Amino acid sequence: MASILSVLISIFLIPFYDAVGAALGIAISLLIFEVFCINVMYYKVLKLDVIYFFKECQLKLLPSLFVTILFGFLIDYLVKADNYILFFMKVISIVIFYVINMWFIGLNMFEKDLFRSVFFKIVNKIK
Repeated sequence: MASILSVLISIFLIPFYDAVGAALGIAISLLIFEVFCINVMYYKVLKLDVIYFFKECQLKLLPSLFVTILFGFLIDYLVKADNYILFFMKVISIVIFYVINMWFIGLNMFEKDLFRSVFFKIVNKIK
């Protein structure tokens, strides 16, 4: 269904935006299908409380994501990436910041314990 919608939107956008129109058509159709249609199916067919899930899982991630985006803009403003090494250093610093930020802001105790248990299982298998 998403592919049919993608083709229809792309047919409309390609004359105006060429390949970018096709990419936009795909992105728009996936957004419509994944966000709206799938969640309606979850709610009506599977009787899942999608609104509660969104509030509990997605909204609590927004503060750490917002802070990470601000950090990324700050790094981009302060450090100009003239070569690949600087670019990858910027990427690695943003990823490290995101992981630390998620650990302290985004994850609750259950999620941290879950992560720790998997991490220690991997460490014990390596030993």
